[in-house]
Amino acid sequence: MAVLTLGAATVARAQGGPYWKISNTYVKALAWSTTRYGVTHTGTNTLPNSDVQMGGSGYTNVKLVETIQVTPTLSWVNADGSPGVNPPSPVYVAEHGYSFASGIGATLAATADDGLSDTEVAQNPGELSEGIHLIQRQGGGGTITLPAITVTTTADVSDTGYALAEVSWSFSVYIDTRGVTISSTNDPTYHRVVVNGAPTRVMDLRNADGSLDCNMVDSQDGFQYDNYFANPWGAWHTNSTYAWTESTNGDNADGTFGGGANPGGIDETYVDTTKGGEDQIILALVDPSDGAQCKNNYMMHFHDKYEDWVKTSQVDYPAPNPTNTNHPGWTIVGESTNNTSLTQTYTVTISQSATMTESGTVGTEFVTQIGDPAAYLQFKINDSITCGSQITASLTQSISVSVEPYATVYVFTAPIYSDLYGTCSLWDAHGYNSDVAWSGVFCAGGVLQEASSND
Repeated sequence: MAVLTLGAATVARAQGGPYWKISNTYVKALAWSTTRYGVTHTGTNTLPNSDVQMGGSGYTNVKLVETIQVTPTLSWVNADGSPGVNPPSPVYVAEHGYSFASGIGATLAATADDGLSDTEVAQNPGELSEGIHLIQRQGGGGTITLPAITVTTTADVSDTGYALAEVSWSFSVYIDTRGVTISSTNDPTYHRVVVNGAPTRVMDLRNADGSLDCNMVDSQDGFQYDNYFANPWGAWHTNSTYAWTESTNGDNADGTFGGGANPGGIDETYVDTTKGGEDQIILALVDPSDGAQCKNNYMMHFHDKYEDWVKTSQVDYPAPNPTNTNHPGWTIVGESTNNTSLTQTYTVTISQSATMTESGTVGTEFVTQIGDPAAYLQFKINDSITCGSQITASLTQSISVSVEPYATVYVFTAPIYSDLYGTCSLWDAHGYNSDVAWSGVFCAGGVLQEASSND
């Protein structure tokens, strides 16, 4: 039968203090099929216990499929069962799963899954899956419900006159002291959250299982190195093993630790990371004293140096309706005064060119392709601004304008361009830094515009 073990928690209880009370909720089912003397029977029922045998003389086929779903719950209580105060955090828990399928007969098809992803090991006869896994939970208050575990065991035996199948399982949960987390030299890191309309810098905190989801700028835009190291907890025995795996570069490292020595770390150089990419770093520890395994995960999310690029306003130039006394951005290229009482026609030939430079600024930094390629790219992609490029506009044409009596007409030309303004988020080695303002000058295709005014 399944064993409920309190482990170290029994010490706290014996001393009258609060302890973690562990209870398991089970959903147990057995599906079976038997053929004896040519007659087949099938059925399903709730398991009577953790070990089931079926078959014997006269049976030509017996198939058993055992499915157990276990949901462990931890409650921080006093010796009298009332809720305890100040539950400890984090909590270290061991889960021990066991699944065994066997049988007697000419052929045996067996599978065993202890619900903890342990490798099936061939027996003689049958299959066995068993392992101890150490997990942890941050916070959670006085009640912690662990993820449900499903133990599945199948034995399918065939013979000409004697077939016997057996399936068995056990699952236990107990308090332990061993665990591990992963940190990096860039910790702490931050992500961006909009709170009441305001972008806010929020620290990346550990998930309930001690893992971390962190953020940093990608290697195309800035930071390129990170060092990851282990923080083991509890008494790991000498010659415990550690193994690192890393997804972006395909690196790995392993060795032994324990007896006061910590696991070695893993150093990463990033050369090809881009926005939206991730690096998953996994550390697996194994204690040889009982085979207990412990894993922890560190996920690094990569960002462009500038994200959340938003244009908030645009001012177009030149200003309309220039006059002799007010024509910002315009150049007077001709004028004519009519001193008569009749309207006259003034004709002028314009031959002019102007050169504009597209530019951009993010925060207080003036953007160039060499100096800040990340901002240079954002301006080009989002606003069609090629910072540093010079655009020449030319205009050659004859125009005729009417000159009112006793008035002077002015003819103007001006290049067409726009000042753009907006905001974006800034990311660095520690993730989200802040939102900053940007501005840029956009030239509309090298066009010169003409206008006239009677003053």
